[in-house]
Amino acid sequence: MNGYPKLFRSIPFLPALGKHYREIRNIRNQAKGKWHDLFRKGTLCITGFWYYTERAKIDGFPYCNTLLSGTGNQYPYPHSKFLAGEDSYALLTFDRGARTMTVKIKGLDGDVLERKEFEKR
Repeated sequence: MNGYPKLFRSIPFLPALGKHYREIRNIRNQAKGKWHDLFRKGTLCITGFWYYTERAKIDGFPYCNTLLSGTGNQYPYPHSKFLAGEDSYALLTFDRGARTMTVKIKGLDGDVLERKEFEKR
């Protein structure tokens, strides 16, 4: 793992894939917090779990959750910035000139449910 810190610094955007962010609090405590530290080196964490589409910010770090079973009950979380009970996926696009990454949470019909732009880290 010695080469990874240098690699992380050289990548302008680093999306991480992980388990649902509401369970990240359990991961934070595993391996003496190293998992949480690793996620936070990225730009955002994209997860797929539960029964709704959501974007949240925890400890200043963004999480997006997508799913293919958006029929369950929605439980708003204090950190939620966006919440919808719809099947969804995340589309990441990069603008090299502007040095931005755009995350669109889209419904399966192609409608944009949520859009967030991130600048280079």
